[in-house]
Amino acid sequence: MEQLLRLLLESATAGKMDRDAAVQAIQLLREQEQNARPDDIAIIGLAADLPGAESADVFYENLRAGLDAVRSFPDERRADIDRYLRFLGTPEEELRYTDGAYLPHIDEFDPAFFRLSPKEASLMDPNQRLFLQTAFHALEDAGYGGGQLAGSSTGVYVGFSNNVKDSYQKMILDADPESVPQSIAGNLSSILPTRLSYLLNLKGPTLVVDTACSASLVALHLACQGIRNGDCETALVGSVKLHTVPLASGNFKLGMESSDERTRAFSDGSDGTGIGEGSIAVFLKPLRAAQRDRDHVYGVIKGSAINQDGASMSITAPNPAAQTDVLVKAWEAAGIHPETLSYLEAHGTGTELGDPMEINALKRAFARYTDAVQFCGIGSVKPNIGHLYEAAGLASVVKGLLMFKHRELLPSLHVNRPNRQIDFMDSPFYLNTKLRPWETAPGVVRRMGISSFGFSGTNCHVVLEEPPVEAVTERGVFSEGAYVLPISAKTTAALRQLWTAYRLLLEKNELPLHSLCYTAQTGRGHYEHRVALVFRNRDELRELLAQEAEAGRVFGEGDENANRLAAAYVEGADVRWRDFYVEIPAKVSLPLYPFARQRCWVQIPDAAEGEFRSTRARASERATSGQVADVLLNSGSGHVPTEMELLVARIWSEALGIAEFDVRDNYYELGGDSVMGIRIIQRVNELTGLQLPAREYLNHLTIESFARYLESLRKEVS
Repeated sequence: MEQLLRLLLESATAGKMDRDAAVQAIQLLREQEQNARPDDIAIIGLAADLPGAESADVFYENLRAGLDAVRSFPDERRADIDRYLRFLGTPEEELRYTDGAYLPHIDEFDPAFFRLSPKEASLMDPNQRLFLQTAFHALEDAGYGGGQLAGSSTGVYVGFSNNVKDSYQKMILDADPESVPQSIAGNLSSILPTRLSYLLNLKGPTLVVDTACSASLVALHLACQGIRNGDCETALVGSVKLHTVPLASGNFKLGMESSDERTRAFSDGSDGTGIGEGSIAVFLKPLRAAQRDRDHVYGVIKGSAINQDGASMSITAPNPAAQTDVLVKAWEAAGIHPETLSYLEAHGTGTELGDPMEINALKRAFARYTDAVQFCGIGSVKPNIGHLYEAAGLASVVKGLLMFKHRELLPSLHVNRPNRQIDFMDSPFYLNTKLRPWETAPGVVRRMGISSFGFSGTNCHVVLEEPPVEAVTERGVFSEGAYVLPISAKTTAALRQLWTAYRLLLEKNELPLHSLCYTAQTGRGHYEHRVALVFRNRDELRELLAQEAEAGRVFGEGDENANRLAAAYVEGADVRWRDFYVEIPAKVSLPLYPFARQRCWVQIPDAAEGEFRSTRARASERATSGQVADVLLNSGSGHVPTEMELLVARIWSEALGIAEFDVRDNYYELGGDSVMGIRIIQRVNELTGLQLPAREYLNHLTIESFARYLESLRKEVS
């Protein structure tokens, strides 16, 4: 801390920093130092895929512009659901969908990146697929991508509820019942967080939290408790919400929807909430550890609390007394006075009963500490993106973190006139309906509260504080000041996309070069398609990025050490980048991995085909008809695939959903697993008349090896 203060003073004295700005920064630093507590938790990674915004930065621009993301059901998704409902015999007049804030492409995924076969990916709940990509991006954004967390005590806490009435599992059961056994893991709620822990070898608590609308904020609370209690050292917290079959019929509604599918929180005449979708993840770490490791901090969780409504008017009705109680407990846990809060992100569902109850509960809580009025802004993100149900709390957190970053209070939409049942004038709150600077007195930190109240009666409130001041210094990797920027991907297409993303980043931002390189070196996975850029200054880097990416090449040159290191990297070396730094640079936000957009969706038969033929029946017809067009099998120069190799390839294609193989491809590297392996053996026995034991797939993991083994068995039998 003293080193940082000294740096600020030296910068101001040398004229490198405005004197008034330096004084304000020092005052703020002193305030934050006094407020800092051992229990403070930092949010160091963030990723979000929200309606009209595939990134947090775009989401911020939408909020800043006052965008309402509610639209009609996307045409590209409607085609799939229409086909499914027609297959079920649904009358045409019932194929109507509610308006909402939807994501456009929930059928797209990158199965190869996550070592999954296309077949298994197509049988996974799109919630699970989408969250996996979002969670990976949050870890990358924090600077802990690739396998950095392998074996670590990292927890995964996810707010999620599997919607029975329109679940993807039901679609599979209806349209492709033969594939149900293979689809079970990909549609279990408990597997949603587990898949991340499995893929990255994370050893901390991994669990689903389902408290309805408050689930994701409760998950955040539990993750903080887990870190403080020693259950885990860091934690990934996330949530995802999709509406697979959002029919407009009353059978698919909860009873709190608005008449026009819009949310008008705290507005007069509001009569309910609209629906929204999204996938969100944040990465948590103790603040002191984050500062030690120079992580990028979005905000600080000072404290939180949860409770339950107990006996209210009905099992789903809110309880104002419980809401008041959870606020007070959260402030006590955070060790703050509520007068230090300058913004509240409310639950704000726009329901006739809920909004007045929430404000009255807030007023009673504040009245225990202060009679000051009109000092705290209040709003809700739901008018922008609808109610994300289980993911709603984290959507509010993302909004709050973005307001910290840009020091602006974002407008709450659709308030033609404040609700006449709410007296804002004689309360601590003003309804923030316009974009305004988030101003504070010198030395006063920005602080906010976030509320989320569940349909289940479980309430949660979290206190957030803006990130502490971070000193930025420029240091090169080597004594001569050379830099090495590594960029890699699993495919050449992804490598080119990343290259372009870095070029655009350098056009818009003046990131410290040592932080840029250090984060890319230590905070990203290093894959088979690689490039390295060697340069001495920002202009050189921009000139290099103006060229076309070419895998396996070093761009630019520096001193001998940098050149040698870059050459070793592109040739596949596992470089220990940290060894080249005397002092750890601060981590910064960099481009995230560009996942492939491969369609992964259950095959829905055409209703006009009449009686549905099972997947197995169709596959059996293909496999016994002698047709080979369904599978492309590469077997090396001069070698013609044998009949048995083609048969094995067809069976693998049926199980894995892959149309092209090499005879030497490894079964597990293609995304195979034990469940599919057993089914493959069953199909082989069916089509060949052999009686192989289920475990036999383990002994022959390539098409070439398996086919050779089957040929030998046939000869023995004959």
